Amino acid sequence: MGIDPRILLGNMRLVNPLDFQVTDVDFKVAIRALSRLPRYSGQTTKPYYVAEHEVKLYRKVPKHLRRAALLHDTSEGFGLLDLPNPIKRAIDGYSALEKAMLRVIFLSVNEPWEHMEELEQYDRRICADEMLQVFDTPWNAKFWEPLGGVKVHFWGQRRCETELTKLFVKEGLLHD
Repeated sequence: MGIDPRILLGNMRLVNPLDFQVTDVDFKVAIRALSRLPRYSGQTTKPYYVAEHEVKLYRKVPKHLRRAALLHDTSEGFGLLDLPNPIKRAIDGYSALEKAMLRVIFLSVNEPWEHMEELEQYDRRICADEMLQVFDTPWNAKFWEPLGGVKVHFWGQRRCETELTKLFVKEGLLHD
């Protein structure tokens, strides 16, 4: 008998992240987790959560990419966590797993995968903005041009959940 690959989510459902299905997608669960999940491995001056990052990115991208901005880190809300890129690349199969899960998430709301690919440049550039604000000593990510006009507020978990939920509702990804 092998090890059970399923994990327990906040909605008390067991899901298999290695075989994630459209029926496993529950945005309320993901939003709650993303509102508690720190970016940059928690190495920031104050807690900076993935949910605030998603809201900031949503506000900076072209209109046709807004839904993708809300969805782009959602796999992290279903158990994959916000790992630093060098670690993601070092763990064999992790990037493929994350991509497969995100494809299912995009499919669940009929969001074109091409939007995820187009969004990548904005996601990298907003990291440059964030890195200038979230560490004790600002880090100039010289390899990415900042988007500009991005202000990190270090929202608390409740505000993160509220703001991200509002945008999911606004974009028709979640219903009240």
